[in-house]
Amino acid sequence: MDALRVLIVEDEPITKMILEELLIAEGHSVCSWVVKGQDVGGEVELHRPDVVLMDVHLAAGVLGTDAARELQRAHKVPVIVVSSADSPDELRAISECGALGFMKKPIDPEELLVNLRIATN
Repeated sequence: MDALRVLIVEDEPITKMILEELLIAEGHSVCSWVVKGQDVGGEVELHRPDVVLMDVHLAAGVLGTDAARELQRAHKVPVIVVSSADSPDELRAISECGALGFMKKPIDPEELLVNLRIATN
């Protein structure tokens, strides 16, 4: 897999740091980090990532599933949802948001690589 430019949408710094370390170890780069769902579209326009890693519960109340749906409509950028969500309603929202992948927290490095391959092929 070629090196990817990844936008991380995550409001927890520790989770962001873990994702960033895993991505860099595999030769990818983090082009930006966003903590609010309403900031995602602007960052995608500015940085043109190859893929977005999106948490569901974000700062300022915008759900990652809503942000993912908007990204699919406006930018067609691949989104992988990364979340600890487990309620039936949350899982249904994830399955309907247009994401090309889903990973449960805590993040498994191999699962991250598989999701990146699926989302970018």
